[in-house]
Amino acid sequence: AVDRDAAASILQATLESTPEFFGAWTCWEPNAFDGRDADHAGKGFHDQTGRFVPYWFRKDKGIALEPLKDYASTESAGDYYQLARRTGREVIMEPYHYDAGGKKVLMTSIVVPIKQDGQVAGVVGIDVDLSVLSAQLAGRKIMETGYAATFSNQGLYVTHPSAERLGQPGPKFDSWLEPRLGDVAGGREFTANTFSRTLNDTVFRLAVPVTVGGTGTPWSVIVSVQE
Repeated sequence: AVDRDAAASILQATLESTPEFFGAWTCWEPNAFDGRDADHAGKGFHDQTGRFVPYWFRKDKGIALEPLKDYASTESAGDYYQLARRTGREVIMEPYHYDAGGKKVLMTSIVVPIKQDGQVAGVVGIDVDLSVLSAQLAGRKIMETGYAATFSNQGLYVTHPSAERLGQPGPKFDSWLEPRLGDVAGGREFTANTFSRTLNDTVFRLAVPVTVGGTGTPWSVIVSVQE
């Protein structure tokens, strides 16, 4: 069996080899990893419960390790763990803020449940910093002046050339999107001709659904080009 240090090292190596990820982590139910929570309570990267909850994340051009926070919360703060735990399905999170090493980061997480004897014993997840992802995509022009924006299943901005929109509801800035939220959530393609505040011109928009793994909650990439 893999011990805790070895399992944590695998997560560290995954993060180090994948610069697109902000964090890599796993979270286990009480005593589900090795039955030795009491031996680890308050030691190393464990909190006072002793549960196996290591969180590797990027900090100051390096990588830091600390125990996960809020995973036991039944409020939204614990959704990054609780959703996959309750459903037993892969999950891609709506954009949310998480305190990583004292810094609030707007991120999404892709989470996969780990099952033992048909029951969820824990999950493993990776985090993506949306400000970094959006900045990477913002520099890519489509047909010289066009751009792409990404929306979560519930219509929140995931990427956009204007960073202040990230994590905000799409219709707050793009009212034309309001009647299309059902298409976004349902993973349906659609087109629209609307005015773009970003380009200050009438644009043609094409929305294409994107599904990650077995999450069942598609996102949409919407390309906007001047007519």
